[in-house]
Amino acid sequence: MSTIDRRAFLTGSAIVATGAALAGLTGCGTSSQTDDSAPAEGTANIQLPIDLTMADVEGSLVELEPITEFAAEESYDVVVVGAGVAGVPAVLTAVEEGASVCCLQREGKPAANGFGTSAVYKAGSTPGGIKRWMEDFAKGDGWRINRDLFQHHVDHSEETVSWLVAECTELGLEGMGYKTSGAVCYEDGPIAAIFEISAPIPGGNQQVMEELAKKAEGLGAVFHYETPGVQLIQDADGRVTGVVGKKADGSYIKVNAAKGVIMATGDYMNNEAMVDHYSRDLSGKFLRLQTNRTGDGQIMGILAGARIVPPAHAHQVHGLIPFFMKCPIIALDGNGERFMNENIYMTSWNTVASYHYPKGQDTILYRFFDSEYETKYGQYPELQPLAPKPMLDNAIDTHTPITQYDFHNVCHRADTLEDLCAEVGIPFEQAKASIDRYNQLCDLGEDEDFGVKAAYLQKIETPPFYCIKDVLGLAAINGGFTVNSNYEAIDGEGNVIPGLFGAGVCADGICGGINWSMPGGCSNSHCITSGRYTALLALGKTAPSTVHKFEDMWDNFRGEDGKFAWENGTARKAPDLW
Repeated sequence: MSTIDRRAFLTGSAIVATGAALAGLTGCGTSSQTDDSAPAEGTANIQLPIDLTMADVEGSLVELEPITEFAAEESYDVVVVGAGVAGVPAVLTAVEEGASVCCLQREGKPAANGFGTSAVYKAGSTPGGIKRWMEDFAKGDGWRINRDLFQHHVDHSEETVSWLVAECTELGLEGMGYKTSGAVCYEDGPIAAIFEISAPIPGGNQQVMEELAKKAEGLGAVFHYETPGVQLIQDADGRVTGVVGKKADGSYIKVNAAKGVIMATGDYMNNEAMVDHYSRDLSGKFLRLQTNRTGDGQIMGILAGARIVPPAHAHQVHGLIPFFMKCPIIALDGNGERFMNENIYMTSWNTVASYHYPKGQDTILYRFFDSEYETKYGQYPELQPLAPKPMLDNAIDTHTPITQYDFHNVCHRADTLEDLCAEVGIPFEQAKASIDRYNQLCDLGEDEDFGVKAAYLQKIETPPFYCIKDVLGLAAINGGFTVNSNYEAIDGEGNVIPGLFGAGVCADGICGGINWSMPGGCSNSHCITSGRYTALLALGKTAPSTVHKFEDMWDNFRGEDGKFAWENGTARKAPDLW
């Protein structure tokens, strides 16, 4: 079998005749290993790195055959692929630092998700408090955590989130939320001072990134929308020097990057082959909350010589947020049967559901409670927050979600359980039998079936009755190509691939647990932070020209007493792991 050199292939200098192959693309000690899965038509002799199958590539927009004809060619200091919560901050940071920058975006506008963004305020913390806080989350993830990337978050999140607040304030974005309730003051003294912002509702991070992208364009950044990146370009020494984008009309644009290419294309949840390959417990299950996330950045990074971070790839499968996510109200499946111990956090419901629901079946939890839920569960601080009854009733009466976080979940209410089951679409007789059995266990004072703590067993008996039809939805899969502590792409031996950076969930995996268990807001802030600081690093900088600080806007975060949670005794005694 004939082969071509990886660098020659990606420079486009290799002539593809019959039987051209991609040999040795892994850039690691096991580069002789290849995948020989059934190839697509026209790629009969192409061999892929061990981390990829042909099905993975076919599920993406990445093109394997070298692209050599272009409708246009442009050159910039920095090229960013993807305009989301990592890509847009990278673009805006680069252009604010005086660089020329271009962004290739698959969709017709920025595409971002999420609301909350958190940061560590070092000056308000104790060194030991920060380390202990980090270790608590590492423990929650079974010690499967990338400490270097977590430290990167700790070191740079304050400046990044402070910068983000300044940008949003300048743009006049209203409805931002500010809090310090995530702070931890350990009983023996150490402090982790955490502050968090929430994006405007209902727009969320989507609104924020659209406005930041407009500002970047006004400063000279170029966005090529409906133009996904489909192939990286490398020179003879292996340095990534640009990206090929594919326009909506099928033509190609060659975009050169003098200082670096930043991959920020998100995850691979919509590439079923990659899901089956790397996150098989998600295969054929759970509503996909994002679209067009087909692992393009991961695949291009691997083809440039990186590896994909070893599984497990922590996934974020969400139910109802933020209300009732800790409350152990009875949960039934679509057949009306109880199947789980409900005293687990919302982020782990999917693990239990994966074993119970067959592939291809909608993964919905039908969670029942009665009208006295505030009295019954309100006495337990660890089960909060609950949706206040007026808020819940209003959401039902107006046919709207409880909050904008929960567009895929629906709350229902009826005067009888029979009517309620009919409304939510599950069989009444089996649901009634399950609820009757649950009420018997409440009277017994012991959950003989699933082991819920006795104090949390609260009978369902007072009408009207409520049911949350909780659709488990996949928000993100955290598994990207390998990077070092600065988010520079690296091969399997730890060597830097010059000119290539990863940001957000396209880069490595800050959390390697089965389920994402990191600080509240970190799922967004690590993306924003890595986007901002990879842009700086590509430009040869370790800090922005204007360094933003928490002190610049800390009055937004003070409570009614003028203090922060770590100052007034309201901080948590331990991190809230969920």
